[in-house]
Amino acid sequence: MWNAAKSVHVILICTILFLGHLHSSTVFPPEETEELELQIYETYDSQESDSASLSEDDIVLIGTVLVIIAVPIAPAAGFLYVWANSLAADQPESGTRNSYTADDADAMATTGGDNDDALISMRWNHAEDDLNWAFVVMKLSVGDNTYDCSTGGDEECLISQDGSDDAVWETGEFLILSESGTDIAQSGSTTIDLYVTYRGTAVAGTSDVQVA
Repeated sequence: MWNAAKSVHVILICTILFLGHLHSSTVFPPEETEELELQIYETYDSQESDSASLSEDDIVLIGTVLVIIAVPIAPAAGFLYVWANSLAADQPESGTRNSYTADDADAMATTGGDNDDALISMRWNHAEDDLNWAFVVMKLSVGDNTYDCSTGGDEECLISQDGSDDAVWETGEFLILSESGTDIAQSGSTTIDLYVTYRGTAVAGTSDVQVA
């Protein structure tokens, strides 16, 4: 995330320099700009050739040119700087420091094509913030088979919540993962692996559960 913010700042710096060139071209006609540049070059050439210091008139001239170039772009530079910092601050934080624990839901798993067995119970072991379900990915895997979980019941695994806000995984919430029309766990004992991420980063917690 920091790399994205740095890239934005670099682009903005280049934009500011480009705007400075455009504004300086607008303030001075090309002929006057070339004349000023020529005077500055002649001043520096003279300084190098005879090792003399800049005269007071030369210093005033250079200062005037710098002020005239800087003044038109100062408001734009300030606005772009504030905007860039605001953009960096608004970037969503990656991942979460929350951690969960998972156990067997203590329901007898059965076989069949239209099962809705309760498989796994989940609760927070440590939770600092609610997680928006839009950025949560939760999967179960048994052997070579992988199953997606969702709160809407449109995947092989159903996430049931006991909280008050269905849009987020709340810090004090208790979850039950169940089959949703797919036979995930066979009768007997089945090892189910859990895979949970938030904003693309793995959420710490139990990696597998033995479901009986």
